[in-house]
Amino acid sequence: MADAHKVFDEMLCSTAMSWNALMTGYARCGACEEVFHLFDKVTNQGISPDCVMFLKVLSVCSHGGLVSIRERCFKAMKKYCLSPTLEHYNCVIDLFARAGQLDEAIAMLETMPFQPNLVTLSTLLGACQNWSNIDLGRISFELMAGLDEKNAAACIVMFNIYAEAEMWEEAKELKRTLKI
Repeated sequence: MADAHKVFDEMLCSTAMSWNALMTGYARCGACEEVFHLFDKVTNQGISPDCVMFLKVLSVCSHGGLVSIRERCFKAMKKYCLSPTLEHYNCVIDLFARAGQLDEAIAMLETMPFQPNLVTLSTLLGACQNWSNIDLGRISFELMAGLDEKNAAACIVMFNIYAEAEMWEEAKELKRTLKI
């Protein structure tokens, strides 16, 4: 990253795209603070952040467990006349899910102006397995089945939720119903 940052610093003109590339590199290395520092530099230089940049910041927040930044990020998007996309909402749902705040994730899901997609629902289903939430797992699984009834990954996760809860009859029934 040091070499990439050096090349970036030597550029004659930096654009939102080049800033995004640098931020992505730092994000992939897990350097959350550097991503926030670069974001601040962008705005201080008068460059308007774009949707990709906000998505990167939200993603870093999700992987870093920084739940409190979500609110500020959405407000800042409005400041730059940007509307959160489904990907932004999915990032926030992931953020809440990783933090074990499943009620907040559901509240976000219920208020977002988009229909959930497989990413949204698989994020919730995975969180249900991580946090042993059987009821929400069933709901997420059923919603996923409505979008893709043969989603093998969802079936395996739901089976594992049942197995981890030692709900063997439900696991067998799922297996029998889905013929897995």
